[in-house]
Amino acid sequence: AEDGIRDCWVTGVQTCALPICMGFFFDQDCQDVAIRVFDLVKVPEAKLDVLLKAINAVNRRFRFAKFVLDTDDNSVQAELDAVFRSHDVGEICLELMARCVDICDKAYPDLMKALWA
Repeated sequence: AEDGIRDCWVTGVQTCALPICMGFFFDQDCQDVAIRVFDLVKVPEAKLDVLLKAINAVNRRFRFAKFVLDTDDNSVQAELDAVFRSHDVGEICLELMARCVDICDKAYPDLMKALWA
């Protein structure tokens, strides 16, 4: 691929709080992955400042994933990146998926509380 992404795998996952769509984007040599959870929270224009503070707060709370505001569609997404050797890709990706689901599940109520406050 021209952008350096070799493969992509997207899956739906049900967390305790909500269903999420999680994308796995692998580089050409399959030695790193960018995991993305899209459209975690849709943010109205009037709430952008409030949600940015909430995003910063959850980013301070969690170690492996970071939350960002996608300014193209005003949605919050979670991002997690990892480097590994090609022989242990599956095992690592399953672990990272479980961690990302857990983090999203714990962060979601805080983001929604800020949205509806």
